[in-house]
Amino acid sequence: MIEFKNKFIEDALELLFKLEQTVLDLEKNTSNSALIEEVFRTMHTLKGTSGMYGFTEMGTLTHRLETIFDLIRNGRIMVEDKILNLTFETIDFLNKVLKTDDKEPLDYQPLYQKIENILQLAGEEIERNQEVVEKIPVTFGMQTWFITITPFDDLRERGIKMHLIFDELTQMGKNHIFNRNLKDANTSGLFWEIILATEQSQSDIEDAVIFIEDITVINHLAEGDLFENALFLEKIDDFSKSNSIDFDELKTFVDSIFENEKKSSNSDVIDNQHIETIKVPAARLDEQMNLLSELVTTKAEMQLLVQKYGYEHLLKPLEQLEKITRRFRKNIFKIRLMPLETLHLRFDRLIRDISNLLHKKVNFVCEGLHTELDKTIIDSLESPLMHLIRNSLDHGIEAEDIRKMRGKNGLGTIKLTARQAAAYVHITVSDDGEGLNFTKIKEKAISKGIIDKNEKIADDQLKNMIFYSGFSTAQTLTEVSGRGVGMDVVKQTINNLHGSIEVFSEKGKGVRFEIKLPLSLSIIDTMLVRVEQMFYAIPISSIDKCTEIELSQLKQFDNKHLIINTQLIPYLILKDFLRIENNVENKPENKPENKPENLKSKVVIVKNENEKTALLVDEVIGEHQAVLKPIGEYFISQPYISGASQLASGHIALVLDTSRFNLKTNIHSIII
Repeated sequence: MIEFKNKFIEDALELLFKLEQTVLDLEKNTSNSALIEEVFRTMHTLKGTSGMYGFTEMGTLTHRLETIFDLIRNGRIMVEDKILNLTFETIDFLNKVLKTDDKEPLDYQPLYQKIENILQLAGEEIERNQEVVEKIPVTFGMQTWFITITPFDDLRERGIKMHLIFDELTQMGKNHIFNRNLKDANTSGLFWEIILATEQSQSDIEDAVIFIEDITVINHLAEGDLFENALFLEKIDDFSKSNSIDFDELKTFVDSIFENEKKSSNSDVIDNQHIETIKVPAARLDEQMNLLSELVTTKAEMQLLVQKYGYEHLLKPLEQLEKITRRFRKNIFKIRLMPLETLHLRFDRLIRDISNLLHKKVNFVCEGLHTELDKTIIDSLESPLMHLIRNSLDHGIEAEDIRKMRGKNGLGTIKLTARQAAAYVHITVSDDGEGLNFTKIKEKAISKGIIDKNEKIADDQLKNMIFYSGFSTAQTLTEVSGRGVGMDVVKQTINNLHGSIEVFSEKGKGVRFEIKLPLSLSIIDTMLVRVEQMFYAIPISSIDKCTEIELSQLKQFDNKHLIINTQLIPYLILKDFLRIENNVENKPENKPENKPENLKSKVVIVKNENEKTALLVDEVIGEHQAVLKPIGEYFISQPYISGASQLASGHIALVLDTSRFNLKTNIHSIII
């Protein structure tokens, strides 16, 4: 039973996720009948299944909220902000119920009371406007309806001319009228069944039959024009031969037509291949990745043994193992990749709630959210991105009247974009607000003792102070921000993901945050190099080329640059830069610049966006699949080390974060 209950919780959370997205869409188009029906169906499903697994109160709550949407879909009341707000509040509450599994006592009564208040007001409104309430769903485009008219003997006595009513109905659109003979002693014997395809609304049809509304039943049959469907036209002949049409059977037939067309369309798209999906617990994927890591390490150990002892007969099987391992690795990575689109709903909801709270109008634009990242990164990225968006709403976007006064559109814009470049994903969060206030930032930095009052500091340095712990320029504490908690956590989270974050600001035009993240945190292709007795792994995706130079070139320039293929490239002697010491050989004459000029040095040129840096090393060993392991406390403060990998020999190679090697800026300062 516990297994089935857990499965219900999983499915119910998915339904609530879907419901939240549908309500967000409905808020933008409150008269969309399809969205109203979707909300109603989802609530109906939750109501029907929750009681079976012990969530009785949840079933009662969804049943009461379902009643409101039943009134909406039947045209008794309209979609209003208070109903949407209540629906969102209920979704949040039910999420909490499912995630706590009723272990914490939760009070349903406030939601019951809010629903009851809306139902009571709805009842009064219906009673006041019973004669003029326009029925919905309000339809868009062509719709097909099924109408039944069953008259009584007093039809002529009432002076009703049916041919005029039929004329008005037939003028509305395509139609087929079935004349029936109901052999019943209590009636005149005649009744009519009408199939009507029209762009006019249900209320328009009701107006046409207003004088016989007591003997008329109008049912919505399908979206679109059924008279354009060949299968439906064939069925009309069968309808003509029958005594009457059962609406439920007719609806089932129409639904089957659309279902078959949908299956046929899908089969065309996937070239008649049947694709199945299954749900797999994330823990199993993590276990697969761990096994893959062990396989990569074991393969490297076997290659070392073959090279060391000359087992040449194993070379061919090892090559095959290498191919299989790479394919296995590629497939595992694909399975773990998720699109950023999975976070879209969270962002939409955040924008909605906070913009309403702050009374700001905001347009949220997303581009490139099909870009994929490892599931672990996606899970860790949600909180930082939401905090950046929240900051843009609170600190960046001005109030509507202020924006208009500054000559801006009253509607602010927050933009989230993503793109993949090589083995990295670049994510940008930007707004068109007022930009960073460097004066306030400096004042805050002085008050917190970060800088001296008379110290001169550039804006490029000031902007990075927003990432200090406890740093906030907000004048007052609000529900949204002001505590100085968040941006430091954003930076730390991005760093933990082996990524980087930079901030750019232009006064009066807005702020832009640029995040760079690796596609995966588990295994990466690297180039293995040696400096003294230390091994370093450089991600291949960041390498421009490997070459060698004569040491005489180091003396040609005083500004630490080399000429390589006619390009002037800044260089670093990795041994000196990382302060690698060798007590035996650490003598002045052993430094590269002091060695004989005819000697050569190995150079690895790394690229970061459009910038290049030459790293001088002792040896370029070759390619290495680095199984990344977390670095210990000793290296945690080293900005140029992003991880560690065990070599087949048992040695440890430190993975270099080459995005930090940017000599255009101060190389000794950490790039945030």
